[in-house]
Amino acid sequence: MIYVVDVTQTPPGSPAKPICLQPFPRPSEQWGWVYEIVMGQDFDTFPHVRKFVFKHNTKASERIFKQFKGGRALFPPDPLSEVAHTITQSRQIPRDIAKRFVHDLINDRFGLPGEQAQSVLHMVEQEMGVTFSASCARSVMNPHMMNQMDAIWKQRKIPISSGKGIGVRFVRTRKPDDLTY
Repeated sequence: MIYVVDVTQTPPGSPAKPICLQPFPRPSEQWGWVYEIVMGQDFDTFPHVRKFVFKHNTKASERIFKQFKGGRALFPPDPLSEVAHTITQSRQIPRDIAKRFVHDLINDRFGLPGEQAQSVLHMVEQEMGVTFSASCARSVMNPHMMNQMDAIWKQRKIPISSGKGIGVRFVRTRKPDDLTY
């Protein structure tokens, strides 16, 4: 599914926010926009949102997967994948990070406003099967990874003064009856 948001029709104070340049390889290749909505709202029903549904099947997916060498041709090697794997496999969350997360969540009008921090922490613990600890047992970023990340960032960053790769381009969008399915 591809969503098209008509920015000329979005309400004032639109919750659309850019996801900007990242120092990390894979997220920087997946940059885009995020559109925050309140829990329970249906993005598909907004009058300024259109969606384009396309058929997708296993055979086409496998062909595309092969064509792009299992994703390696689309995304650069990312030393953070090892960090992400370690984090997602962990069943412990540092208590101070969990408290900051819950504080942000209950103070965000799009999150869980009005909830009590302790009840949200308890819900996370029960639903996600995690425990909260005073600190994690070990750091997931080792010096080798830090050096790799530094080298990648130096290679990828673009000085703003260079004028390269920075700008805005306006494009004409097609009307719904122009779309071919």
